[in-house]
Amino acid sequence: MSKPQKTDKKQVPLLALRICIGVLAFLLYSNTLSHKFTLDDDFFFLKNKAVAKGVASIGSFFTEGSLEGFSDKQGLQPYRPVTLLSFAIQKEMTGFKLGPAHFVNVLLFSFLCILLFNFLLKIFPRSSVWIPAVITSLFLFHPVHTEVVASIKSRDELLAALFGVWSLSIFYGNKLESRSWTRIACSVILFALAIFSKEGAVALLAIFPLVSLTLCNEKFKKVIVQLTPFILVTALFLFMRNNAVGSTLTEKSADVINNILYGSNGFAEGFATRMEILWVYLRLLFVPVNLSWDYSFNQIPVIGLSSPLAWISIAVHLALIIFAVRMFKKKSEVSFGILFYLITLAPVSNLFFLFGATLAERFLFLPSIGFCIAIGFALPSLFKIDVRTFTGENKTKLIGTVVAVCLIFGVMTHKRNKDWESNLTILEAGAISSPNSARAHSALAAQYRIQGETSSDGRVRAENFRNAIAEFKEALRILPGNQFSLYNLGLTYQLTGDTVNAMKTYHTTLSYTPEHEFALNNLGALYENIHKVDSAIYFLSRLVKVKPEKILYKENLAIFHLHAGHNETAIALSQEIISVQPSNKKAYIILSEAYRNSGIEIKAKK
Repeated sequence: MSKPQKTDKKQVPLLALRICIGVLAFLLYSNTLSHKFTLDDDFFFLKNKAVAKGVASIGSFFTEGSLEGFSDKQGLQPYRPVTLLSFAIQKEMTGFKLGPAHFVNVLLFSFLCILLFNFLLKIFPRSSVWIPAVITSLFLFHPVHTEVVASIKSRDELLAALFGVWSLSIFYGNKLESRSWTRIACSVILFALAIFSKEGAVALLAIFPLVSLTLCNEKFKKVIVQLTPFILVTALFLFMRNNAVGSTLTEKSADVINNILYGSNGFAEGFATRMEILWVYLRLLFVPVNLSWDYSFNQIPVIGLSSPLAWISIAVHLALIIFAVRMFKKKSEVSFGILFYLITLAPVSNLFFLFGATLAERFLFLPSIGFCIAIGFALPSLFKIDVRTFTGENKTKLIGTVVAVCLIFGVMTHKRNKDWESNLTILEAGAISSPNSARAHSALAAQYRIQGETSSDGRVRAENFRNAIAEFKEALRILPGNQFSLYNLGLTYQLTGDTVNAMKTYHTTLSYTPEHEFALNNLGALYENIHKVDSAIYFLSRLVKVKPEKILYKENLAIFHLHAGHNETAIALSQEIISVQPSNKKAYIILSEAYRNSGIEIKAKK
């Protein structure tokens, strides 16, 4: 980036371009402003107790996992304190209102697009201003970003990308020779905000030397010296994250329904399936159709090296790596874009370590910048356009191609936004786009069941329960034995009054998960309802062993024994409850009845 050649930048109204980019980004997602909360918004925002306390929880945001405020459970989980702080600030200012929450997301995306444009202007000074404009437009209109902007929870992706790009933009100002430590310090602060917004932004640490060595002709020694504070900040982040949630970099869940790779056997299947996942990411960038909120078991199935798809992906990615490495010394912008894409995708790709999900569209948010850079420079080369002056015989064809792509992407994005209007709309769309995903069907079924429970209209209630049963059965066809689907299918049968199928399904649930708390409880209640007290006692006794700390279950077991005429056992259980809760009224009533049934009237009256 030393002494750029003359381009058309001075003749182009940059301010007007920036305003146009920001307005287009906002308008594109303006139809999300009236949307409801969806999916994981509850976990991180709406029902997070730490967020509900507002900025008073700032200490806990940095010392606890980001889901502790929702589940009260410690251990390995996301660590995104800056994201939770942004939610807490919003709660203080506007409460948990829908409109302001979505407005902030759209505004952040608009600001990010402007920052991206500024960053591209700085790192590609030899190129016409229209090249960064094309790259930014491709990023702005790409449909794969709908999840990030339309989902409140995904503000973590927005903040990580925004602070990360801002940090890069400040670091690579116009005067590289006189880069001051003040400028470096500002860049470091923004980088810190990025990684504390979401862990995946750590990959940006490798983007700094990539820009310096590929585009700026800076010496390696100088790059390392100036990157020292960034490395120290990263070490601090890892230390604080380790203290809060554990040492593993990514939240890991050894469950095949979350990550299909847990179901792979041996190196061959694991490697082939990883390459399949990388192929799907590329497909989503080039052909963003059939977008879905979920790609879990078995939407992306385990494959072996006998699958042609695995070898196609290997060949494509190997070609990209070879091209990027060979063109690295030539300071190729396309090479830079490819490496940017591969580096930022690496932490969430499952390639080097297993992640908490098989694949997700939101994981492409930051890597897609590299993809758009590569395409933004490959297209002018294809159309034989001079990137410095943006001139050439095929200029009209290039502009027409870019405009056509942006229009198509814009229409697709606008349409996809509507899928995120509510839980029902996004879950219904997910079941269609991911027909082989057990979780997509089970989540939709659970939504139908909830709507059935809350409806006062008998016909609507029955229809929702029928839909729930059908979707739970489809989920179980894909993944037999899944305890969530099995238990909730039984519960749905119970809510419809189908006791026979409810009990049958609860028994099946227990055959897979013998200590399932709610299946044991519901079976006990159902057996009590049909006057099979011995069976009710059997399942409640198992439940009390599983959850001895829950007094309610002991109360119910004491009642069942009382009904069965087991007065001594009822007395013993009641006394055990009273020893823990001396003021437990129900236990005294049971104790009184048991004494009276035993003919001990004096103790009964007492």
